[in-house]
Amino acid sequence: MSDAPFPPVTFAQWQAQAERELRGRPLSALTRTNAEGIAVAPIYMREQVMPEHVGGRAGLGTRATRRWQTIQEYRHADPGAANAAARRDVELGADGLWFIVDRELRAGREPGAPPDGLVCDPADELDALLAGVDPTRTPVFIDAGLLAPVWADCLEVWLDARSGEGPEPAVLGRGPARGGVIYDPFTPLVRSGSLELGFEAALTEVVDAMLGRTVGLIGVSTCAYHDAGASDVDELALALSTCAELIRRGASLGLEAEDLAASLIWTVAIAGRPFEAIAKLRAARLCWAKFATASGLVSEAGAHSLWIHASSSQRTWTRHAPWVNLLRGTVGSFAAALGGADSVATAAFDGLCGPEGAEADGLGRGSELGRRLALNTQLILREEAGLDRTLDPAGGSHYVEALTEALARAAWQRFRELEGSGGLVANLCAGSVQRSIAASARSPVPGSRQTPRRTNPA
Repeated sequence: MSDAPFPPVTFAQWQAQAERELRGRPLSALTRTNAEGIAVAPIYMREQVMPEHVGGRAGLGTRATRRWQTIQEYRHADPGAANAAARRDVELGADGLWFIVDRELRAGREPGAPPDGLVCDPADELDALLAGVDPTRTPVFIDAGLLAPVWADCLEVWLDARSGEGPEPAVLGRGPARGGVIYDPFTPLVRSGSLELGFEAALTEVVDAMLGRTVGLIGVSTCAYHDAGASDVDELALALSTCAELIRRGASLGLEAEDLAASLIWTVAIAGRPFEAIAKLRAARLCWAKFATASGLVSEAGAHSLWIHASSSQRTWTRHAPWVNLLRGTVGSFAAALGGADSVATAAFDGLCGPEGAEADGLGRGSELGRRLALNTQLILREEAGLDRTLDPAGGSHYVEALTEALARAAWQRFRELEGSGGLVANLCAGSVQRSIAASARSPVPGSRQTPRRTNPA
């Protein structure tokens, strides 16, 4: 047998063969349009991708380190139950813990009935929540909404009280990699439609209280939009518009763009087809790089890198026959790893089911088996599949590069439209964001037998 490689095949040769096989149908019949309205060709060759993108774009699809953080999310109302689940997950290999405070509490109101997240007085119950957990070794994230200043105060006191228990002070450090208390005023506003203090007062008081805190993080989440049926283009554009709104409204409070970038963490829901999810994460970094340049975040050291936390898509999880969620979690985690997420939270397959099959509101209360399988999914992808051994495994793929470019361009154009019409808050108040997402949710997803994009967990 000859050791000679296969002869090269040009695009013209492929096109000629494809036209013969189509028997009179145009070659354009093989091109489809994806859910974002982006044309997807049947094949991508080197000459079809812009030369500067062929070898992969530096910085896209890359995280701060090759190894992403395996995070577990918790919505347990009782701090003791949340602690028990968290300690067990740390024993099994979790890198970090993400506690989500009840939705109504995050909006500044009394907790819901029943609560959909943590109900805890940090002044009295932080010990119960963090018993046996060392935040300096295992990053702890507390998604607290408008209660972030209170949680930050209590966490700092809690850390100070333990600074003498070891050879070194109990200090978290600065930045998303080390965990902290997440302030995000937009998600409670979007999910509930209002804030107890009003948006302007909440933004003023909380930004002022969070400035300069070592444990303070600024959260930008697209999950609420995603759950309502937003497209990837809308999600990225709304995330950019959130950052612009924070910079614009925080300027009078002393919030510098540099301060925002140093403590910023994006939470992005991952669902659907893996190539689109990979491109979505890579496009997020591309859009952020352009935003950083436009907002003056680029210095001699370059733009601040964006910390991306990938979370399972709640709108694609099912309560009935939940074992199929194992497949969805695996595909999502695979895409998040290849797309370059810095931290990944895989939801438990039974996360929408409470005790004895009772329904729960929001992912994050799965059984011990569900959480263990979610954790092992990531451990297998990293330790056995070796997905952390390459900085940007999707870089150089002509299809992924073209899809990333198209998605980023569409998202940036949508962002410009939002800013041109007054910014995020103005568009939310006018209802234009809601109308756009509603139209997207009603639109059929190509290749899914006309299934609407928005699906209720059922």
